[in-house]
Amino acid sequence: MDLVLAVEIIAVTQFFLGAAVNGVIVGTFCLEWIRNRSLHVGDTTLMCLGFTRLFLHGSLFLFYLPQSFHAIHKPEVVTSISWALFVFFHTSSLWFASFLCAIYCVTVANYSNSLFVYVKRNISRLGTWMIVAILLTALTFSLLDWYIAYGFGLSPSNSTGIIQQRNSTGADGNAATTLGVQFVIYFMAVALPFTLYCLAALLLLNSLWRHVRQMRSSGTSFRSRSVDAHVGVLMKLAVSLLLYAVYYVTDTLGLYGQLETPWLLFCFVICCFYPTAHSLVLIYSNSRLRKACVATIRGAMSWEKRETQDNQTQSAD
Repeated sequence: MDLVLAVEIIAVTQFFLGAAVNGVIVGTFCLEWIRNRSLHVGDTTLMCLGFTRLFLHGSLFLFYLPQSFHAIHKPEVVTSISWALFVFFHTSSLWFASFLCAIYCVTVANYSNSLFVYVKRNISRLGTWMIVAILLTALTFSLLDWYIAYGFGLSPSNSTGIIQQRNSTGADGNAATTLGVQFVIYFMAVALPFTLYCLAALLLLNSLWRHVRQMRSSGTSFRSRSVDAHVGVLMKLAVSLLLYAVYYVTDTLGLYGQLETPWLLFCFVICCFYPTAHSLVLIYSNSRLRKACVATIRGAMSWEKRETQDNQTQSAD
């Protein structure tokens, strides 16, 4: 299969899958907010994560539109804007995922540290400020990356990026320096939330595992419902952490690593479908989202069945 065609298929597929999965998250919590006029800080963060991932899939779709369409209709300004949007939504989605994991850690884990206790008691008040800080941080990183990439005439479309042609042999010292600075900025934008996610996940895993061991040592049956629930949470956290780690490595290698085309395509696939995979894990872990997802699927199937019956009736007439 032609490389450009493969990239186009992946871009279109990830857009529709991501829109469907994250649309369930956004729709569920938007309706809940309309009914109750308030949301828990965890639900608000999850809704923001769904929003940013919706727009992330859209910006990826815009950036990797069919190349023939690019050549005729896509000016450089559209490329630069779509790249800036991609960096903003990419960075903010990573930060929201990490903050969501931190909220779960603070809410569920038990530690006697004074700072941990303070954050646990004030998580609802601090949550709003953290959301604003995440958006400002993502905006700062995206503007810096855009200015370095396009302000110096070194755009991702002709120098670096996933599934892009690299021509480092003819690059001068300024171009190499610019790429280095851009890499440092982008690495910080990705590495900082990844570090926070790992720290929160490991703290939560440690707390849950200690709780499971205490229940087992106190004579609680390992098959009891409480222990099974804790083990289930441990497994979901471990899967989420593994997904994030794989995504972090492939994202860095795909954007700035000198890889052969098959490995570059593999990195592109992982980067495109990680947000959807993680959102599916979040839906599976949340009973309200699970019910909303099942209701959405049943509604879509019922609508399709009614449309089919109407078409058959019209054909018969």
